[in-house]
Amino acid sequence: MILSPDGSTAYVLNHDSQSISVIDTATDIVTKTFSLTGLYYGYPYAGVISPDGKTLYITDEYYDAYAINAQTGALEATYTLGAAVGDEVYPYNLAIGPTGGHVYVTEYEGGSSGSSATYGGLGIINTQTGTVTTVTLANLALPGAPSNVAFTYPYPGIVVSGDTVWLSGYPYDSADNTYGVGVVAIDTATDQATQFVEFETDYSGTFDPEYLYLDPLGGSLYMPTDSTNYGTVALNSQTGSFQFISTVSDSYAAAFVNGGTELYVDGYTSPTSTADVIDTNPQSGQFNQVVSTLTNAPADVYSIAATRGPFYGNDSAAIIEAPAGPYTGSVASYVTNTTGCTPVFKVTTEPASGDFELSSATGGYTFTPPVGDLSASGSFSWEATLPATCAADPGGGAGGTVTVMWTPAFGSIGPLTLTSGQSSGTVSFEVFSAEPVTITATSSDPAVVPPGLIDLASGCQGSCTLNLTTGVAGTSTVTLTATEPSGLTGSTSFSVAVSPAPTAGGGGGFGPWVLFGLLAFVFLRRRAVTA
Repeated sequence: MILSPDGSTAYVLNHDSQSISVIDTATDIVTKTFSLTGLYYGYPYAGVISPDGKTLYITDEYYDAYAINAQTGALEATYTLGAAVGDEVYPYNLAIGPTGGHVYVTEYEGGSSGSSATYGGLGIINTQTGTVTTVTLANLALPGAPSNVAFTYPYPGIVVSGDTVWLSGYPYDSADNTYGVGVVAIDTATDQATQFVEFETDYSGTFDPEYLYLDPLGGSLYMPTDSTNYGTVALNSQTGSFQFISTVSDSYAAAFVNGGTELYVDGYTSPTSTADVIDTNPQSGQFNQVVSTLTNAPADVYSIAATRGPFYGNDSAAIIEAPAGPYTGSVASYVTNTTGCTPVFKVTTEPASGDFELSSATGGYTFTPPVGDLSASGSFSWEATLPATCAADPGGGAGGTVTVMWTPAFGSIGPLTLTSGQSSGTVSFEVFSAEPVTITATSSDPAVVPPGLIDLASGCQGSCTLNLTTGVAGTSTVTLTATEPSGLTGSTSFSVAVSPAPTAGGGGGFGPWVLFGLLAFVFLRRRAVTA
């Protein structure tokens, strides 16, 4: 994802659908989509935006780079990477200089025309002239390293600091045919390497070089890794010294917040809702230590936090389906708050009808629609603010709109006790819905209550009726489902207990207990006469 300089727009590179989605970050709504099918290959892989927010620079997975108009999506320029269009250079990532005059591209292989070569390159695009030059990394002399070590395969990590470009990748030792993991600094004025740091000399798959993040306060580089053994690498760019900070596993992305004094590092799979916070302030007594862990961080905290700060609404618009009747919810779940301060919630727009209450302390609310005149939905808007006593930067703030779509709801239907083969008569019940509904019925035991013998009023609203005829003895749960023309549904269930039908002939003769009583009376009577 690429964020505009003012944070108002996000550009999402849709690799498989060969397009770019443009999102308004104030509403989280996709406002337009740019098609990229006109590119050589058409599968966007990485991108940056110019400092003025007018131009997107993207790479096409295996091949070239392009300039895209950020307003219209029109293709403005094609930059050939390699010897000819279509060379497989694997341009994994880009970075842009502070003035926007140059864009820098990592070329994982740096292919020659018609083939792929086993060396990497740094592509340098002059955005004013459209020319592209390539620094062949295999030809660079690496400070402090023997001549048999070359920085051959740059991976996604690339950052720009003035005239210096930092790359992460795999240094190759031709003497023993091994790869390491490290970074290199290249002076773009001379195309020479000015610094080389190797974190691991014999790559064994324990961790891979990932994205690089340059401390805006200056002096430090950070590289999250995908390993619990290494965590996040912190590098002093002046001295070359480095350390491993234990952070969440399987990480590869991060974002600086609070003016560069903290770094959020997210866990990609362990889990995606967790992010560790590293103190990156050199003046702090906890410098380069994990000071807290965010357990409710969104999976894309690394990109959102960069512009929204530690307090923001991550769901500005929500749609909820709920049965007609009192609904209880909370807008606090839409807020990401890592400040330690308790926000104050308030309603900015009340629902048009119904009863509504919201707690200013917790963000919990109860919404009861008008049952007698139910509308299809009800909406309200809210906002949350930090108290003036909170010292933390609130960032983008929090607020949004919640729309409750009222689904049909049933009044209560008590349990029925019937005899096999008996009809229930007419059972009346209430259905609360915004539109007339169609009701269908199912039975947990069709032998006891055959669904086909349940007669339901069609197109009812408000007062509805049913009549069912039982089958064999037993118990069954009958479930009624009301469906509105819009497709919204609601259900209810009730039990039916069916007893056996009376035995044949039992209506006018003597029952067994009555017959036993008569025989006993005759026997006792005869004994009395004999005596």
